[in-house]
Amino acid sequence: MTAAKAELDKLNVLHDTLQRQKDRYSANQVAVQIKAGEAWIDFLSGDKNKGLQLMQLAAAMEDSTEKHPVTPGEVLPARELLADMYLDADENEKRERLPPPRHSERKLPRNRQQQISRGCER
Repeated sequence: MTAAKAELDKLNVLHDTLQRQKDRYSANQVAVQIKAGEAWIDFLSGDKNKGLQLMQLAAAMEDSTEKHPVTPGEVLPARELLADMYLDADENEKRERLPPPRHSERKLPRNRQQQISRGCER
């Protein structure tokens, strides 16, 4: 957990730098990553409810931003991370009710679910 917190500190420094440079788009993208990192730290430290709340916030922040035309997309979409958290928290009903990603017409990937399904098929 110490390494995760150290990486979160680096993201905060980057966020502050981008804000000083008045690069709002990049600063907002880093803010989403910060919120997602905080969510995982809380979730894995045992505060699952706080982790889920923070990841919901990260997903909402990400949904409210316009995707820059030259960027390939989110590092890991916050909504996909939220789905993974719901799976870990055994809250499958909430996971299934998640809306699809805003910037894509594809359905929300269920990476862990797909991995589990593939593992069961073998």
